[in-house]
Amino acid sequence: MNLSKRPSYTRFNPTTNGALHVGHLYMILVNEAEAHNNNGKFTVRFDDNQPAYRYGLSWTGEYLTEAQISDIKSAMIEDILWCDVPVDNWSSQEEREPRVQKFMRFLNEGKDLPVKRCYTSQVNPEVRWMSFDAAYPYVPYLTAEKVLNDFLDGCNLIIRGEDLLDEWALYHYFADSWGLPIPRQAFLKRLVMKSVTEDLFDIRKTKGGHSISSYREKGWSPERLKVMLAEACLIDPNKPWLIENCKTEPIWEI
Repeated sequence: MNLSKRPSYTRFNPTTNGALHVGHLYMILVNEAEAHNNNGKFTVRFDDNQPAYRYGLSWTGEYLTEAQISDIKSAMIEDILWCDVPVDNWSSQEEREPRVQKFMRFLNEGKDLPVKRCYTSQVNPEVRWMSFDAAYPYVPYLTAEKVLNDFLDGCNLIIRGEDLLDEWALYHYFADSWGLPIPRQAFLKRLVMKSVTEDLFDIRKTKGGHSISSYREKGWSPERLKVMLAEACLIDPNKPWLIENCKTEPIWEI
């Protein structure tokens, strides 16, 4: 699949509920390379308005305060800057939410969309009490919001982990219903770890371990981290972080 026929405008959309890890850096580097190797721009947009933060996190049972979310965002920015990744635009879903909701109401005017009641607000009771086990438990609202944020950011290529593939149909539905351009999407294999027993398991920020900051604290340079990551993730570590150069089974064995 040739994704380089036109300028690529990509985004990295981290959820602000924990430290960035090496798996995130993998996605950051691919998004940045696809944008800047194809005359486009790379946006980092913080996913900082999910209801799960306010209603308790399933893996800890704790709440995140606004101050904690702000600290997490600051740490993410520090990690990305330390890794010397050029970012063209920084944005926040929470700061933009009033504008997005106004836009959403305008687009819905006179339309009878089947899921309309589920995504007009994040705080509907049926949303609040849904399970937090899924990647996007309150999918309708946040997916609709991402469609609008991607449109406002000019994103035309979205590169994500394959665990989010099941959101694509709903994303397509909203964009098509509103007559908005539908970005190209690419889903990459998540970076996994190999344990001492040779079993493979996901690297997750919510479970801890292998954060970017932990390698910085160990005295690693950003160059060393990116070289090791390239060896784990790229078919040819000496070539750019483009989709066609990504391994089908990236494994972090440090």
